[in-house]
Amino acid sequence: MNIEELFEKQKKLDDFIMGKFDARGIKTTEYDKLLSFRLLSFIVEVGEIVEATNREETLFEYIDALHFLLSIGNLIDIKIPYKSESFKKSYNFMVLNIGIEGLDVYQSILVSFSKLSNKTKCFKYWSIKRNVKVDLFDNYLDLFLNFIYLGHLLEFTDLEIETAYIKKNDINYRRQVESY
Repeated sequence: MNIEELFEKQKKLDDFIMGKFDARGIKTTEYDKLLSFRLLSFIVEVGEIVEATNREETLFEYIDALHFLLSIGNLIDIKIPYKSESFKKSYNFMVLNIGIEGLDVYQSILVSFSKLSNKTKCFKYWSIKRNVKVDLFDNYLDLFLNFIYLGHLLEFTDLEIETAYIKKNDINYRRQVESY
């Protein structure tokens, strides 16, 4: 999965959306409000993954949540070292070790949702303390990797995630142009 490209595509969409708000006189410079809105939206979308009734709908909701997670990363100006060996090792370890030892797939998914909820709370805490950039970065990276891990537990491949993201990103652009 080309994570860097996904962040770039999301940044372009976010800039386009924010430009529309700025043109209407709506403030988009209030960092704390934007971050809280995006985190809440991410949490809502994660909840919608749970309610999905089939694979296609689950992927759709997963991608909606991914949009907000990428948007959060862009807002806080996180630079994930995609090409670093430590990131590659963490990512590969996560992808290769799907499931939690001793648990079936459903129990692993339940544990993953629980961990995702806890990681979101930790991230929100550190985002308030913006002067502690290292902890904010570590918590975002942890949240991001746990979310990708959830996608793999749900049996989505990197290619499926990336392809669905690009398709949904195009739909989101079209909706903005059409004032959806």
